[in-house]
Amino acid sequence: MRPTPILMYHSINDDKNPLSVSKSNFEKQMLYLYKNKYETINFEKLSENIDKKRIIITFDDGYKNLIENALPILKKFNFTAVCFFVSNHIGKYNFWDEKKKNFSKLNLMSLKDIKNWLSNDMSVGSHTSDHYNLRNISENEKIKQIYEPKLFFKKNFNISIDYFSYPF
Repeated sequence: MRPTPILMYHSINDDKNPLSVSKSNFEKQMLYLYKNKYETINFEKLSENIDKKRIIITFDDGYKNLIENALPILKKFNFTAVCFFVSNHIGKYNFWDEKKKNFSKLNLMSLKDIKNWLSNDMSVGSHTSDHYNLRNISENEKIKQIYEPKLFFKKNFNISIDYFSYPF
């Protein structure tokens, strides 16, 4: 069985944010994968013993620009991806980066955007409730940060969240 690489992105945008990959660069990367016959899979298929070139595409934080910039490119190449959301900040912005040098505010997807993401055969996962560094909080708060997003997505979208991307 071939190993399955996991590509992790944050923002797909033509801004100067260090977390952003430009739209044209992202499209070139997806074109490379397409031309080289990679198939995108989700985590459920990771254990299947298939001898194809497979890859998992992920996005941390749930930036709104993914709907505008990444989704059309993913659809163009018939690729899927998973986005890991910060459940208490859906529809808000990346407050966790405010103290960083060269901070630029990036809007996060709304509930409507997430519904659109899901309706386009994309997947979702958790990136905690509040994007805290789990090394710096109590065990009880860690449990809360990991468990509450599961409840959020069950309540709002009637889906189970089985995947978690660790912040920081």
